[in-house]
Amino acid sequence: LLITFAIFASNSKEAANFPVYSLLPEDKVWVIAHRGGNNLWPDNTVFAFKNAMALGSDILEFDVRLTSDNEVVVIHDETTGETTEVDSRVQDLTLAELQSLDAGYSFGSLYRETAAFDSPERSDPAQTFPFRGLGLRIPTLVEVFVEFPDVPKLIEMKALVEGLENPTVPDDLIANLCNLIQTYNQTDKVIIGSFLQDAVKSFRDICPDVSVSPGYSSIFSLYLAAMFGMEKAVSPAYETISIPESVDIGPFTIEVTKKRMFEAAKNRNVKTGVWTINDVDSMEELIERGARGIITDRVDLLQNLNGNLTEENIVTLEELQATGTGEACINNATLLTTAGCEYLGL
Repeated sequence: LLITFAIFASNSKEAANFPVYSLLPEDKVWVIAHRGGNNLWPDNTVFAFKNAMALGSDILEFDVRLTSDNEVVVIHDETTGETTEVDSRVQDLTLAELQSLDAGYSFGSLYRETAAFDSPERSDPAQTFPFRGLGLRIPTLVEVFVEFPDVPKLIEMKALVEGLENPTVPDDLIANLCNLIQTYNQTDKVIIGSFLQDAVKSFRDICPDVSVSPGYSSIFSLYLAAMFGMEKAVSPAYETISIPESVDIGPFTIEVTKKRMFEAAKNRNVKTGVWTINDVDSMEELIERGARGIITDRVDLLQNLNGNLTEENIVTLEELQATGTGEACINNATLLTTAGCEYLGL
């Protein structure tokens, strides 16, 4: 075993350096806005992204899928019911049909997140939906590229699952994504990932100059090597890993975010982002262990932890629940930023 390790270690290579990482700060943990701040605003909208950037986020994280007419759009779920007033499969709708829906429809004042299409939260008489009818829509990837040309972006290629024996990322999504990145000069501004390793490999084959984040198989390989102190035998074909705090494998729960894992990743020049972390205690612990970035719905909390927001600017959940959108734009009582309010025309 030691001989084998020595052979692999002597021939191994660290992860390559890609220009996108030069855009990020070196002196603090990266604030990665999960879907633009999923617990703060209607997610995966230009409005959310504008607010997230106004709060000083370092990276916008979002998801992409294909419409029936082959347009790349920014949406997390396979269906639209989680965020809009209609429950249809994204792949069955044209871009025009998709963008006729209200992307602010289901974000409720009480729950600070989208309410599932058939959930009782949508009919709770105590709840209001302050973002309905304000013109929020599901954006195209092109719209996001045009609005935020110089912002680092972590983009997940979402797989089709419903009705399939095995999840798959459509080939057209991979090809169109690569083409749009090149067309809009985003090669040095994006990191592309998927939980499906085959999709990541296919993307890298056609877009070799773009940084990637691998699927679970590569992450688990690095984890095993790290636990045995053998990470130098790993030659990462990726530059960033996005990992949860833990993973269930059969009856076992494996804590992925051990300090040793972060040390091993750093030894191979691999950056680490942990998802989805929304409480301050966990943020502090992960920073202490060596996480390079934290993917969070609560950008405000992480920014405060970084010392970038003063205490009086932090919005309590109660304040966020109690304040309507229009009023917030007037008195700035919530995290609705000037940039977000101007985008809405309020």
